[in-house]
Amino acid sequence: MPITFEVNREDDYYTARVIGQITDEELCIAWEDFLYGQEWAPGMAEFTDLSQADMCKLSADGIERLAKLINGIYQANGVLESKCSVFAPGNLPYGLSRMYAAFSENYPETVRVFRKKIDALKWLLER
Repeated sequence: MPITFEVNREDDYYTARVIGQITDEELCIAWEDFLYGQEWAPGMAEFTDLSQADMCKLSADGIERLAKLINGIYQANGVLESKCSVFAPGNLPYGLSRMYAAFSENYPETVRVFRKKIDALKWLLER
C-alpha cells in the first residue's frame, strides 16, 4: 500500500505518508481503513506528507470522494473540528491538496497546504 499511517499520541496527531503512485481507489480505501481502525481517535489532527507521492493517477472526483468520506466519518464520530496540515512541495500534489481543501471548506476539517515541511508542522502543532 502506498500510504502508511503513524500515530503520535504525545502531540495528538497522525502522519499519513504517501510514497509512490496512488489511485483514487487506493486513496479512499487507505483512509477508510485507518479511520475505522483502532489507532485513530476522533478529533486527532492530521499531517499528510506528499513529498514522495506520485499523484498523476488521481482525479478531481477521487479527491472530492475522499473529502466526503472523511467528513462522513467525522460526523459519525461527533468530530466538530480537526486540523489537517499537508506538506506538498511538488506542483501536482500541491494543486490537488488545495482542491481537497476547497472540497473540505464547509466540513469540520480545517485544511492548510504548505510547500515547506517545517511550516506545515509548525501550523499543525499550534493549539
